[in-house]
Amino acid sequence: MKERQPRGFERAVEMASSILMYVSTGLLFVMLLLGTADVLGRYLFNHPITGTQQVFEILLPGIVLLGWAYAQRTKSHVAVDIVYDRFPPRVKPIVALFITFLAMVISALIVWQGLLECMFNFQMGRMIRIIDVPVYIPQLLVPIGAFSLFLVLIIDFWTHIKEIKKG
Repeated sequence: MKERQPRGFERAVEMASSILMYVSTGLLFVMLLLGTADVLGRYLFNHPITGTQQVFEILLPGIVLLGWAYAQRTKSHVAVDIVYDRFPPRVKPIVALFITFLAMVISALIVWQGLLECMFNFQMGRMIRIIDVPVYIPQLLVPIGAFSLFLVLIIDFWTHIKEIKKG
């Protein structure tokens, strides 16, 4: 069977999720370099880098959340198929559609609440001590990651609908 080329929306979502994955990989590389420099500074020069823990606390969620959409798009998430594999072939797309819809609702709620939390912290002027970074900046990674996941889930949702229509 010939694999079809992605259309405009799908291509844009694929590109966005890939870019976010590369940003996530870049954050991991920065975390690796900072951790190495901190350990070397601590044990060789008895002078660790100030704020390393706070920077790690910012980078770690970014690494996970910005890779969300790419992992969903490439189906790299851990899947437990013990129950799903027991469904008849005609029921599987319906169950997948329901699960995808549920994931869309949850990711939309994460986007909404993440934006509310960012706006609250922006209005309050909260800062991360030691490194003087506004709290809302790293918190923006939550709605960005959830929104990119939501976009990938929209594509999955339509794919499941097409599978159901095919029978």
